[in-house]
Amino acid sequence: GVGGGVTHHAARGLLSQAEWIEGYPSITRVMPTSILVSVGLMTESTAYYVVLEGTILTAPAEADMLDVCCADAAVGPDSFAVVPGGGTGGGGGAIGGRRLLQQVVVSQEIGGLSPGTAYVLHITAETVTDGLTSYAPLISLPFQTPLSLVEWLPHYPTAPSSKITSDGFSVTAAVKQDATVKLVVLDAAVEGDEALRASPDVEKIIAYEAAGSSKFHSAEAAAGVATEIGISGTVGSAYLVYVTAVDAVGTSAELKVIEPVQLPGGDGVPPEFVSSTPTVLNLSPTSFALQVTVSEEAMVYWALVSSLASPDTTPSPEDIKLYAAVGGAPSGFWQTGQFVVGDLVIADGRGPSLPTPPSATTPVSSSVAGPVNGGAGINGGWRRRLFSSQLDKIPETAVGSEAGGVRHLNEGHHNHRSSAYGFDLVGVHYRATRVRSLLAVSQGSVTVDNLTPGSQYTLYVSVSL
Repeated sequence: GVGGGVTHHAARGLLSQAEWIEGYPSITRVMPTSILVSVGLMTESTAYYVVLEGTILTAPAEADMLDVCCADAAVGPDSFAVVPGGGTGGGGGAIGGRRLLQQVVVSQEIGGLSPGTAYVLHITAETVTDGLTSYAPLISLPFQTPLSLVEWLPHYPTAPSSKITSDGFSVTAAVKQDATVKLVVLDAAVEGDEALRASPDVEKIIAYEAAGSSKFHSAEAAAGVATEIGISGTVGSAYLVYVTAVDAVGTSAELKVIEPVQLPGGDGVPPEFVSSTPTVLNLSPTSFALQVTVSEEAMVYWALVSSLASPDTTPSPEDIKLYAAVGGAPSGFWQTGQFVVGDLVIADGRGPSLPTPPSATTPVSSSVAGPVNGGAGINGGWRRRLFSSQLDKIPETAVGSEAGGVRHLNEGHHNHRSSAYGFDLVGVHYRATRVRSLLAVSQGSVTVDNLTPGSQYTLYVSVSL
């Protein structure tokens, strides 16, 4: 691994003007065949280095003349300028030289190494001022190259569609070794960051971290464990995600690019349920298919609870979204979920993967009921639908509210009969808004299972950007 440096003072009688910035030099990344060394000096200088195989920290015989020493060196001797704009490993100054007051910091990639081998980097720096030459103390930095890169687990990293909302998304990553997941998120439609867009590499990701950029995100990931990183976004925007993972010695995983992650919405008009949806299809003793048609690509949230445990007050659309997207339903009696409806481009490059309802198309529900009126706790802007396997028509005596309006029934609400199952599904709720043109709609469905035969449930459905 990368160890602590050992300082060797060059045998010079001059007062040294070449001086390391505290914390430099250091090896910031170790790859199977290369390293990245970060060098910081108090003034512009020339760095001289040599890489020797083995673990012996003793300085080369001609420590202050590295440009001519060490015939058996694995790499070097060689040199590079420590000046603003100097260094390698990304170009364009992104991780090259930068001036901090009179100080200069650069990053230099050193290649030509063998995987799985122990080495020592010996490095010094020379400064010439008014014809006088001075040297920074020679530093010896041991390291060992890994046999291979940090490896991603199959199908990672990804930005799953189930985690995409109108105001953000999540990146899920999993690696075979303990590592830190590091990523940069760019707005696909906003200019800038051209160096990363044109030629993405790990060094540029690390440069965003070093600069303290708000576009940089990270999280610790244990070996074999999926780690989720939440990203905030803007309604309707698309994002490019550049992801790597770096272990404790600086070895990095292959850089992955997730593009584009498209957040729904963006036209300022909320999505709406169209026509008579939501619709329950293919009701069985233990499952049913929920199908919805909405006015645009959107996220649908649903929550199902036994009628015996249904709340006294109708949940708000925001409650349903919270239950489904984050968790936090009132009790363990609830089932919740969410799914994408429409042609959203999902970050892994595939379209939304939604369960397809069975071939039977006869709904077990009626057309849309009228607006809910009366009853304590009825939330304005919602409508409810009633599904029943036992009744062909709700009797007039059922009109009114029960349990704060959760199972509020309207006179004349018809239902298709499905008496073989003895299963009641009551109260599909959704936001009641104006219906837009049917020329451009999006349809999707999900299967809800693990139900108890003969039980009665209340289903709430909400749609959101």
